[in-house]
Amino acid sequence: MKHLILSIGFILFILSPHFLKVSEPKISQQAAPEWVVKLPQYAQKKNIADTASEYILNVSEEQLHAEKRSRYIRIVREVVSDEPSEEAAEISVSFDPSWQSLVFHEVILWKNGKPQNKLDIRKFQITEDEQDPKPRKYSNMHTAYFSVKALKKGEKLEFSYTLRGANPAFHGQFFRVLYLQEYKPALVHYTSLISSKKRNIRFKYLNAAEKPVIKAEGDLMRYEWLRRNLPAAHFETHEPEWFSPAPIVQVSDYSDWTQVAKMASNLLVVSDGSAAGLNPLSAKIKSTYRTEEARLREAVRFVQDDIESVWITQGLFRPKICRAEEVLAQGYGDSRDKAVLLTSLLRSIGVESYIALINDDDQTRRDQFLPSFSLFHRAVVKALVRGKDVWIDPMLTDQGGKNAEFYFPGAENALVLDNSNHHLIRIPHTQNGKLVAVEQYRLLNIGPPVQLKVKTTYTLNEADHIRRSFKETPLDTIQKNYLRYYSERYPHIKVKERLNMQDNRKKNEITITEYYKIDQFFIQDSVLKNYRFTFGADLINGKLVDTDPGRKHAITVEYPVDIDNTILVSSAGGWNIDDESSEIKREAFVFRSNHYAEGDLLTLHYQFSYLKPYIPAHQASGYSADVAALKSDYLNYDVIYTPDQVPYYPNYWMLGFSVALVILCLTLSLWLYRRKTSATFSYRDPIPLGGWLIVIILVLLSTTAYSVYEFIHEKYSDLNSWNSFQARKLYSVYKIYLTLSVLKVVFICCFSLFSLFLILKKRDILPRMINIYYASSSVLTVLVFMFSSFLYGQGDLMSEAGYSILTTISCIAYFNNSERVKQTFLVPYPNKRD
Repeated sequence: MKHLILSIGFILFILSPHFLKVSEPKISQQAAPEWVVKLPQYAQKKNIADTASEYILNVSEEQLHAEKRSRYIRIVREVVSDEPSEEAAEISVSFDPSWQSLVFHEVILWKNGKPQNKLDIRKFQITEDEQDPKPRKYSNMHTAYFSVKALKKGEKLEFSYTLRGANPAFHGQFFRVLYLQEYKPALVHYTSLISSKKRNIRFKYLNAAEKPVIKAEGDLMRYEWLRRNLPAAHFETHEPEWFSPAPIVQVSDYSDWTQVAKMASNLLVVSDGSAAGLNPLSAKIKSTYRTEEARLREAVRFVQDDIESVWITQGLFRPKICRAEEVLAQGYGDSRDKAVLLTSLLRSIGVESYIALINDDDQTRRDQFLPSFSLFHRAVVKALVRGKDVWIDPMLTDQGGKNAEFYFPGAENALVLDNSNHHLIRIPHTQNGKLVAVEQYRLLNIGPPVQLKVKTTYTLNEADHIRRSFKETPLDTIQKNYLRYYSERYPHIKVKERLNMQDNRKKNEITITEYYKIDQFFIQDSVLKNYRFTFGADLINGKLVDTDPGRKHAITVEYPVDIDNTILVSSAGGWNIDDESSEIKREAFVFRSNHYAEGDLLTLHYQFSYLKPYIPAHQASGYSADVAALKSDYLNYDVIYTPDQVPYYPNYWMLGFSVALVILCLTLSLWLYRRKTSATFSYRDPIPLGGWLIVIILVLLSTTAYSVYEFIHEKYSDLNSWNSFQARKLYSVYKIYLTLSVLKVVFICCFSLFSLFLILKKRDILPRMINIYYASSSVLTVLVFMFSSFLYGQGDLMSEAGYSILTTISCIAYFNNSERVKQTFLVPYPNKRD
C-alpha cells in the first residue's frame, strides 16, 4: 500500500461501461479540464522538518471525477539539497491504452523564478511494462517517461496531466484508496473527488485520516481534503505490504460484498461440469482414480504442474472473460485462469468447488473495510470433500501430501464466489511445515580433516518449496549452493560425497543428506597456541531481520518458519562444559536453546519459529533488541581446545598482581614487626621452643612449600589458564575465582613465613598475628572453594568449610590458652637486652 504519486499502476476506480478504446499507446496535449479546481497561491512555509529529501513538493494535487472517468494530477517539485537531483527531474506515468488515454497539460521548468515551457509530447518515451510474451497477454500497461536535466537547488519542475477512461470490467463501479500524505514533504496537499449525488459513495477513514469538506455543485458533490506543511510519511525497511503510515481514505460505491462477488463471477466464468473441452481430461481422471480424494489430487496436480503459472498482479482485473477451455488449450495462465480451470475441472469430476478471491498481503481484518474489488489480487479454489473445506492454490506446483491434504499459504480472508449470501470468510490456518537439521561433526584430532554430515528434513510447505527448487535447478548447482553456504563459516570445506535426496511425496517429507570434510577446522591462536572453533545456528540467523533499535513500525518477517537445528560434536577427549538452557518467548516468535555434553558427545540444540507474519509495531523495538542478543549471545558457541603440551605463556597481569601482593605482604610484615611493644615480663627469659610448637613450625614450613607448589602446578601465571574458560558464559566468574586463588596462595605463603620468623624470634606479637593469619586463611580458603564448587560442581562445600573452621578454632584456642606459648613469646620490640 505504498503510494507513489506518479506510479499509477493500474487504475482501480470505475465509472462507466462506455470506455475509450486506444489501439496504440499515445499521449496528447490539451488544456486542463474545466472541472478542475485551480488552487490559490498559498503563503508557503519551507521549514518542514525533513532535511533528508532531495526535493519537496510545493504542490501535490489529485482530483478525481467519477462521472467523467478522469483523474487529474498536478505536481510542483522544488530541489532543496545542495546536490543536483535527477529524481526530481523525471516524470513517469503508467497507463493502460486499452481503456485509458493520457493527456498532458503542462511541463514547466522554473529557474530563478522564471518559467520555461518544456512540454513536447514527441520527446516522451513510451514502453511496455511487460516484456515477456505470456505476461503481456494479461497486462497492457505502458509507461510514459520524460526527463529534463537534473535540477539544482532552488529550481522547480511543475507538470500536470489527466488520465481518462475506466476499466470496463467493473461496469461503472467506483472504488479507490486516497492517500492524504506523500513520501516527500509537501507544502500543499490537495485531494478532491467529484461524483453524482445519485452515486452511493461511502468512505472509510484509516490512520487518523480527516473527513472531507463537502460541497454541492448542482447534481454533483465535491469532497475535498486540503492539508498544508506536511512532513514526509515515514517509511521504514521491512514493512508489511499492507502497512501504510500515511492517513488513507477508502472510497467505494459497492453496497455489499454480494455486489462485488456478482461482478467477479461475470469475469471468472466456471463451466457447468459438461464443457466439451474438458470432457477427455475429466473422463481420464474418473476412469483412473476411484475415490473422490484421489480424483481431487490428480486434478490439482494437473492444473498446478502441467499448466504453466504466469505471475502477474493485474490479471485479476482485466476485462476479458476467462474460460476453462481456453486456458487448457493454451497451457498456461495466471491465478484467475488457473482458478477457473481447476474449479471447472473439479466440477466435471463431481467435486463441489468454488473460486475464492484473496490478498496474499492480507494480515488485517478485511471485513472491516468497505466492499471493494481492489482488496483482492489473486484467485484460489475452495473445494468441499466429504463435508470438509479444502483450500487450494492453483499457482503452486509440486505439492505433496495424501488424499485432500494441501498446504495453503496464509491469507486471512476470502470472498467465495458461491450462491450464498456473500460475505468475507476467515480461512482456517493449515499446519505449517518444519525444517529439522542435524549437523554431525566428528573431531579426530588437530591434524586430520573434520568430518561433517548434515541431514535435513523438510515437511509440508517446506518440502513443497524444496521440491520445486530441485525440479527447476540442476543437482550440481544445488550441491554448489549448499557448499557455498557452509564455506562462509568454513572456508576450507570440501564435498566428501554427493548429496542425497529422499522424497516421500505422500507424506510430503523430503530428506537431504550431505557429506563434507573440513580442512583447517581448528584456528590456532598465534600467541597462546591453543585452538578455537565455533559452531552456529546459521539456519536461524538467516531468518532474523536486522532493524534499528528505535523502530516504530511493524516488521515483516518470513512466515511460516519453524526450525529445529541440532549440532552434534563428537570428540574422543570428551567435553568439560556447563549445561545451559535459554528461552526467548514473544508474541510473534519463540526461541529455545539447550547445550549439554554426555561423554564424548557435545549437543547444541536450537529451536526457532515465527508465530505470525509480522512483528507488531509496539514490539518492534523489543524485537530489534532480541535479534541483537540472539546474534551476539545465543546462536554461536565457541570452544577453546588446549592440547596437553602447550608452551608456557606468561600472564603478565597475573604476575604483576602476584608481585604486588608479595611486596604488600612484606611491607606489612616489616611494619608489624617493628611496631613498638612493651615486655610482659621485663626480666624473664623466654623458655625454649618445644612441645606442640614444633608441630606448628613443621606445619608452617609445609604450608609455605605447598603454596609455592600450588602457584606453579596450577599455572596461575600461565595465560592459557586465564583463557581456558573464555568460551563459556561463566568466564567472568572464573576470572574472579583465579584472582582469589592467587590472593589466597600469596597471602598464606607470605604470612606463613612471617609467622615462622616471629616464632623463631619468640616475638610477643606472635599469638595475635598467628590468630589473624589462621582466621584470614580460613576465610580465603572457604571463599575460593565456594567459587570452585560453583564452576566445576565438585566437592562438598560444608565439609571443606567445617574442616577449615575447626582447624582455625583449634589453633586459636591453643595459642590463647597454652602456658608454653605464654612463657615462650615474650620478646618485645625493641629488645633492650640485645
